[in-house]
Amino acid sequence: MMFNLLKTCEHLHYQHAVGAMDPDVLKGWDHIIRGYLTAPGSQEWYQERRIAFSLNFRNYLDNSAPDEGFKLLGQIG
Repeated sequence: MMFNLLKTCEHLHYQHAVGAMDPDVLKGWDHIIRGYLTAPGSQEWYQERRIAFSLNFRNYLDNSAPDEGFKLLGQIG
């Protein structure tokens, strides 16, 4: 599931980079991806598989600060 999520985000990030996506749309996805990357195990998973993603997307992920306001499903309520 994590691979599919990150590949989807990589594709959306690419669409934004080539001008095919409104910045507001990417902003929403940015919130989601940075939120999930703060979840326990996500960074470890990503570091072991980062070569599967484009250099541009890896740079984006590697330079994104965690979204501290994001709550996983188990944290809501």
